[in-house]
Amino acid sequence: MIYITQIYQRRVPQAIYIPDKYRNSNLRSSTKLLPVPSNQKFNAYLKEIATICGIKKHLTVHLARKTFAISVLLKNNISIPVVSSLLGHQDIKVTLDAYASVMPEMVIREFAGLKGKLERPPKKKK
Repeated sequence: MIYITQIYQRRVPQAIYIPDKYRNSNLRSSTKLLPVPSNQKFNAYLKEIATICGIKKHLTVHLARKTFAISVLLKNNISIPVVSSLLGHQDIKVTLDAYASVMPEMVIREFAGLKGKLERPPKKKK
């Protein structure tokens, strides 16, 4: 599994210090480094945010994960195996099944990129 702190360490150095803030906190569980609210509590927070922002859509953790996977990862050409790992799916089939609806669009985009590569004149050797 890819650890997010390893990826963002170079881009957001301050992120390294966040775990230190919670290391001895009674807010975290014995198995988690950071406090993690339950899905129910997190969904309540999302509902509150939606109300404040005037968003009519029913926001949930599930919707947020799908939005992140599609709008951020897949639309930016992140590979399915990487998406699967970031979402914590044990089996890539789960990811493929869940995001099959965006696969045709990805295939078209990939073939368009391939077409562009194939149509370029070959580089001349020196």
